[in-house]
Amino acid sequence: MNDYLEQPYNVIIKPIHDEAGSYYAARVLEFNGCIATGESFEEAHEAIYEVLEGSIEDMMEHNITLQTINLYNLNDSFLINSFSNEADKQKLKPNPRDFEAYKRLYSDPRTHIQTSNITINYNYFYQQLETLDLTLEELFQSINKLQVMVVNLNSRMTTLSSSLRA
Repeated sequence: MNDYLEQPYNVIIKPIHDEAGSYYAARVLEFNGCIATGESFEEAHEAIYEVLEGSIEDMMEHNITLQTINLYNLNDSFLINSFSNEADKQKLKPNPRDFEAYKRLYSDPRTHIQTSNITINYNYFYQQLETLDLTLEELFQSINKLQVMVVNLNSRMTTLSSSLRA
């Protein structure tokens, strides 16, 4: 039991302000459903480790293999911001014309917009994954090695590049 509790886990604690009031919400990315709240950061921090310990105990008691990586926390880690106060919780934002296609990837495949580049790329990537002999852990480790570059093209940058060309 202690071996599992001593593992490094990704714990996110965020302040929340909504209709229920102000509080802190915590979650462990490696365990789907391992969520706790507290009135202060410290209370949420303490509570999440109690929930984690209970989750590990339950899994051990029911002989469930302790896999810290699953499809749900891949969504939480990379695709969905479950703590967002906005109605749209997607982390990745495609251009506006592909946004609807992107959102439909989370629903029934019959509703996917097959002509969208987002859907075409998703289907290609999914088909390629099916041909590889990878465990979910290996896939997760590969995704973690990706490097992402964010380019923000706002009017200030456009003005700056225009003035540099002059």
